[in-house]
Amino acid sequence: MFESVKKWLRGRPGPRRLMILNPTSAKGQALQNFDRIQVRLREMLGTYDLKFTRGPGDATEMVRRALKEREYRQILVAGGDGTIHEAMNGYFEKGRSLSKDIPLGVINLGTGGDFYKTLRAMSPDYAAALMRNQFRLVDCGEASIEPMGYTRYFMNIASAGIAGQVLKNLKASRFQAGTAAFFYHTLSTLVKYTPARVKITFTDTDGRHHDFEERIINFFACNGKFNGGGMKWAPFGNLDDGAFEIVIIRRTSKLRMILDSRKVYTGHVEGMEGVSQFETKEILLQPIDPITFELDGEVPPIASPKSIRFRNIHAQLPVVL
Repeated sequence: MFESVKKWLRGRPGPRRLMILNPTSAKGQALQNFDRIQVRLREMLGTYDLKFTRGPGDATEMVRRALKEREYRQILVAGGDGTIHEAMNGYFEKGRSLSKDIPLGVINLGTGGDFYKTLRAMSPDYAAALMRNQFRLVDCGEASIEPMGYTRYFMNIASAGIAGQVLKNLKASRFQAGTAAFFYHTLSTLVKYTPARVKITFTDTDGRHHDFEERIINFFACNGKFNGGGMKWAPFGNLDDGAFEIVIIRRTSKLRMILDSRKVYTGHVEGMEGVSQFETKEILLQPIDPITFELDGEVPPIASPKSIRFRNIHAQLPVVL
């Protein structure tokens, strides 16, 4: 009898919350920042189980295990965009979704907080949504990289081109905190950057097929709105419309880009020289020149991919909103 009760309980979300904290977020300040808000979090959310990540991949495995055991009704990530990225990958295993009723929530402790900005834009009273465990099934992106056969999911924005190199330079520098750091490393990298040749293939939302070669500064597949510490590359990005907002920056005057940089922060990228925008559910990027890519601000350890296929996975991920 007791075994049947345990089995029944495992089949239903429990009443508790799991909090996953990355103590190394925000240049190691996350734990200190979390300590300052713990009392308020307990008052707002009640009890929760707190677990710490110890290294890369920990958040993914913690989430995957929690979803399979189904002892929590909400999973919270206390950290930045990289920790959120790891955690959401725990919702998938061998190409299938593990849960659509145990949502992922965010306690923002990172330096950029770009995905959190999109959540707040969609849910102004986000604290209330966390307390009520109010959630929606949202889209995410799938990136399939060849010839490695590597597949990774992303919540916010994936890109290829200068952005990956900016992130490498940022993480190698002592100057990493906030919008100013992203802006500085973007400008300093842009000055030396050589645009890469790529082939791009996609079908637009009207069913028209496109296949072209371009020399680009950067390519963005946007599910959310922001990256790079508040750069608003996808002002019309929507987490549940079933499509990416694609932004391509073609080879253009670097001086003009610098002069137009304020438009990125105000969400007026359409007014920038060399920028094109469109929507699609799936897009294939085939680099001709070596190119660096990133997913949610994380640079995978893969050199010179032959192709990257970005596919929108519609309404598969439960997220507090």
